[in-house]
Amino acid sequence: MRQAAAQSEEAAKGFAGFLDAMDPETRQIMEQGLEAQGLNVAGLKGDQGGEIYLEFIERSLHPLLHPPVPAGSRPEDQGMVSLEKNWHGVHYLLCGEVESGNTLLGQAVLGGTEFGENLGYGPARYLGVEQVATLAREISRADLETEMRNRFDPDAMSRLGIYPTPWSEQAIEGLLHEFRRLRDFYVAAAASGLAIVTCIV
Repeated sequence: MRQAAAQSEEAAKGFAGFLDAMDPETRQIMEQGLEAQGLNVAGLKGDQGGEIYLEFIERSLHPLLHPPVPAGSRPEDQGMVSLEKNWHGVHYLLCGEVESGNTLLGQAVLGGTEFGENLGYGPARYLGVEQVATLAREISRADLETEMRNRFDPDAMSRLGIYPTPWSEQAIEGLLHEFRRLRDFYVAAAASGLAIVTCIV
């Protein structure tokens, strides 16, 4: 329990620092939005900062991780997209890397600024409005699917441990289908001027 409390305290201070690093106008907008959602921003730096932050994250992520989904609706209808077990394969085809790496395309699945507690495969990640717009343009390139097809190598992906292994030749079409859903999600978010929160659970 002490370790969890210490991690929460560190996360709260880290998030407060993340806000402090923003330009004043953006920080004000962000803080007002967070306050409206019930986060005591000023309290993040106090003695109860970790508890305040953890409670807010748990409350915020619960509807994302356990959304009420009406019968017949799709995740996209709820402002979400889920790549299920294809997340790592889509990531690899986009950038050719096992981890996020430094390329722009490597940020679409595994990029963003980490915040909050470990959800199983690391914390959630935040991609700001400008990042989302930049990524939406990049993953909408007409020649990108050709690059992804050329990068698809079941044997190499299995050797590298791209989840889930092993890979077969038939997997490419399913991966490209999931990529198109991800692409459309980014494009829709960019068109609406939205940020994106990602998580792997």
